Amino acid sequence: MTDPAFRQHPGTLQRRLPDGVLLLAPTATEPVVITGPGADLWDLLRHPDAFASAADTIARAYAGHPDQVRHDLAPVWDRLVAVGALTPAP
Repeated sequence: MTDPAFRQHPGTLQRRLPDGVLLLAPTATEPVVITGPGADLWDLLRHPDAFASAADTIARAYAGHPDQVRHDLAPVWDRLVAVGALTPAP
């Protein structure tokens, strides 16, 4: 089974910060701040992608170990999905 692809929810408001991005998903009651590689993950998801693929892209960019990057980014991904900032790709 492959990871499902997600993308940025088109209704999510976003503001670039010096060290990340501030997001307010359409159904969220408060904003979320994503920093570091998590902000890179958000940027990648302008286009549909699966978690493992996106994390591997970031691992290559930072010369990190893919398993460690997936581990570190999993909570960010989960939070983005939970607040509605990401939506399943068609």
